[in-house]
Amino acid sequence: MSFSILFGDKVVRLSDGRLMYFDRWGCSNDNAGRTKDEYRARIFTDDSFKVLAESYKRDPDDYTEIKIRSRLATMHDLGEHLITMLKREVPVAQALADHKIYGKVTDGVEVLINNGTRREYTPEGWAKDWAKVVYHNGEVETRYRSHFIYDEQELIEAVENKLSVQFHVE
Repeated sequence: MSFSILFGDKVVRLSDGRLMYFDRWGCSNDNAGRTKDEYRARIFTDDSFKVLAESYKRDPDDYTEIKIRSRLATMHDLGEHLITMLKREVPVAQALADHKIYGKVTDGVEVLINNGTRREYTPEGWAKDWAKVVYHNGEVETRYRSHFIYDEQELIEAVENKLSVQFHVE
């Protein structure tokens, strides 16, 4: 039987008073979430974060098995964990200054097909068409164009605009 694993999370206090919550989830039977650049980020107010934590604590199926880092837990335990993480929040200026958080934004994908044809894709377009391209052309070479973001405002915009971002959090 497989179960979800919370490999890591961090709460960062933004300069405007909101919270940015980074979490890295995976599953016990695959390798998703096991590297430090697989975090997702969500922005909350204090109240909405507490509502999220309380919703896990009220889960009627308290026997749902998950793992929080290496220990077996229930959804109630996850709610308690989120409250604890809120108490351990880190100011965004400190996290950015120490290079504890940054984002890698994928701008596009360049695909070189065996016959020498070169195609450009957006990250969303490549995610949608990759199987068709590989099926019709066999092996292809891909190059991802990306840039790094180390600025608070750029991180917020990336999350709010749902850009294709890989967050690295330590």
